[in-house]
Amino acid sequence: MRQVRSFVSDIWYEVSTTINNNEPVFLDQKVRYLFEQVLLETEMRFDFDLRDLVVERGRVTFCIKSADGSQLPLIIKWLKQTFAARFNAQSKRRGHLWAGRAKIRLVSSPPAECPQVPERR
Repeated sequence: MRQVRSFVSDIWYEVSTTINNNEPVFLDQKVRYLFEQVLLETEMRFDFDLRDLVVERGRVTFCIKSADGSQLPLIIKWLKQTFAARFNAQSKRRGHLWAGRAKIRLVSSPPAECPQVPERR
């Protein structure tokens, strides 16, 4: 059984999530633009701060601070589900896009301490 994750308000977390099989979908500029659009919609929908966004070939990493810590899982879920649905529709494909749950870890503030993820080849 999964361990229940609890999140605190106004604390910075580093979130990392990977595309299934580390497929390099973000090499396509249209896909990167689509992700940016979904991210902007997410920002309009939820109350959070985002810093240090790194979009790699098949991975996304960023630091996030939610005004309401309990909403953090909802924010990440909405972002991933919405992007996956739109990506699949645009690419005329079906099935899973993301490889499991997002990895979330507490980082000390300020956001400048959120590490940059080195690019994988």
